[in-house]
Amino acid sequence: MGLEDDNFGFKVVDLHKPDPLGMVAPVMLNAKQIMQELWRMKMQWDEPLRRPILQRRHSWKSSLELLTIISVPRFYFLKTRYEGSMLELHHPCDASEVGYGAVSYLRVVYPNGKMECSFILGKSRKTPLKTLSIPRLELLSAVLAARMNTAIRKELEMEVDRVVFWTDSMITLNYIRNETRRFQTYVANRITEIRDKTMLES
Repeated sequence: MGLEDDNFGFKVVDLHKPDPLGMVAPVMLNAKQIMQELWRMKMQWDEPLRRPILQRRHSWKSSLELLTIISVPRFYFLKTRYEGSMLELHHPCDASEVGYGAVSYLRVVYPNGKMECSFILGKSRKTPLKTLSIPRLELLSAVLAARMNTAIRKELEMEVDRVVFWTDSMITLNYIRNETRRFQTYVANRITEIRDKTMLES
């Protein structure tokens, strides 16, 4: 990108460089899925890839060219002054049988009513080899969102007025809201972490 744009962009040259902001997390999730399938098949490092896996790898590699059209502003605001504005953090999270993830945005509401929304961070995780139910994966996505909020609040050098966590999983919401039922240790530990990391945001 040119200096006049001051955006983050991608050139698909080196696939080994990290993506600390997680901007291409959804794309990399497909690669993780392929690797997990190889582990499940117990493929040896020098064993040729079987045709179905090879086709999926070629398809994934071809899709990387689409990354070149992604452009993310490096700064959170277009304006240099935001006094009197409301700053909000929004953390949507979700899960499927393939994986789970969360993304964080900063929403700025200016005194004149204008709003801007900026990407901050994204993370995705591949579904564990040990099969988990969708409700448990959705709970893990909520844990991930809570952890991301904690990390961002430590690094963000701005006072945030409001934090919102988003999930379409009623089971996850019921887990978090229920303070009377005794849950299994796996679920209980994650509910406790979510509450501890978000109680100050309610």
